[in-house]
Amino acid sequence: MGIDRMELARRVARTLDVPMAILSLVFFGLVIADVSLGPDAPARAWLEESTLAIWSLFIVEFALRWLIASDRRRFLRRHWFDVLVLMVPMLRVFRALEAVRVLEALRLTYLLELGEVVHRGAHGLARFSRRSRLGYVVLLTGFVVLVAATGILFLERDAPGSVIRNWSDALFWSASIAVTMNANIEPVTFAGRLLSIIMSAYGVTVFGYLVSQAVGVLQGPEASGTASDDA
Repeated sequence: MGIDRMELARRVARTLDVPMAILSLVFFGLVIADVSLGPDAPARAWLEESTLAIWSLFIVEFALRWLIASDRRRFLRRHWFDVLVLMVPMLRVFRALEAVRVLEALRLTYLLELGEVVHRGAHGLARFSRRSRLGYVVLLTGFVVLVAATGILFLERDAPGSVIRNWSDALFWSASIAVTMNANIEPVTFAGRLLSIIMSAYGVTVFGYLVSQAVGVLQGPEASGTASDDA
């Protein structure tokens, strides 16, 4: 019975990965629209309802995978971050409050939402580029740059003393961090600085991967020639 449930869980994961990744892209598109519109835009209510509807589907998908898991406690331990992120919309009721600490906490929850988008989008990109690891890294990096630009614009646009006020500033900052360059643009909010650290770590990781790939390509012919000489 346990083996059957494990196989069922794998099939469900394979079946839902791409549709949920596509939904995450739609969700991200709505987030971009929300960031781009003014606070009093008529479409703001519709965007809020649409994002909550998609987030509800995320919750349903997670609950389904939990129900069919062979070990539900282990599943929750392994996916504790997903549980935390899926609870984020419950905190939106506090967005009307103006307290500085509350606003800073909500900025951090926004980072969690974007993290879930990247997490689900990465699964979908892995399915589409399964034959090329380098292609996957390139696509994922482009996606991460766009997500980070959206995030930093939301976090910094209205912050006192911030110089990130529009999409061009946000994209320049995000792309510069991703390729390990100094953008000379420093976030002023705590959440923005945290995002900067995360992006810097990602950029260094990708750079290290690309260097290792380049070294492998350069050493390939030499290694094969050495092996032939030894033979």
